[in-house]
Amino acid sequence: CADLGALVSPNFARMILQRKDIDYKAEIAHPRRTLVELLLQHQRKLSLEDLLFQIAPMKPRYYSIASSSIKRPTKIRLLYRKIKYVTSLGSLREGVCTSYLSYKGHLSNQDRTAHLAAYINHNSEFRLPKEGHVPILMIAVGCGVSPIRALLEERVALIEAGRRLGSARLFLGFRTPDDEVFKAPVKEAIKIGALDDVSVTFASGDEDKRLVTDVLLDEGEYIWNHFESGGVAFLCGGARSFGAAVEDVLLKIFQSHGSLEYSDSEQYLRRLRKEKKIMDELA
Repeated sequence: CADLGALVSPNFARMILQRKDIDYKAEIAHPRRTLVELLLQHQRKLSLEDLLFQIAPMKPRYYSIASSSIKRPTKIRLLYRKIKYVTSLGSLREGVCTSYLSYKGHLSNQDRTAHLAAYINHNSEFRLPKEGHVPILMIAVGCGVSPIRALLEERVALIEAGRRLGSARLFLGFRTPDDEVFKAPVKEAIKIGALDDVSVTFASGDEDKRLVTDVLLDEGEYIWNHFESGGVAFLCGGARSFGAAVEDVLLKIFQSHGSLEYSDSEQYLRRLRKEKKIMDELA
């Protein structure tokens, strides 16, 4: 499949614009100008063969599974937000995958079913502890709420099956209150005993603007004692910002509440990761 919404390459952009001195970032990347858009705007003719050669192939979109195979062995649930925005040049852009998922119900009828090609990348390490009594921390922001939802659903299923589980605390971060999702599953998990406490923060808004890392620092003593008592933690979110920010906070907590030097706190963090006491799903 060809991705008609992909950006045109720098070399081909120069050919279409017939200029070598283009500012690719300002003229192409930032306004999200596609190959088809450039061809139409500059009245360039291109053979179908050349078009298919220049256009980027469709890349897979990765989503964390938001449901438990124990609770739903034959179904997979995904969490996504439909991507839709207007570029700086006034062109409407919609996400390829999120748009298809959003419209899939309208594409299906009694004579036709909409299908989705998919495969599963297994993360064999991202699992609840086999020993149910082990306490867990779950820390997530943005796209990281999907795997956390799956963990919560599995804990609920295990308790409903008669298993006794250790304590669980959840730290969630959203951009605004409008972004907060799956309130009902969190309430159900607390009610049934699959979750002991939840802290929700919002990075922007009219009031109560805080980051998850702010709450983690406030709960530093609890987090230190959690790891010292053999607990595990799940970190879910963006790899660049979230993963690095949480790691920095953990190092500060280990120094402050564990009385460790910086080098020792780094070694302690590496040991936790090596022993699978810290597991992550970072996009």
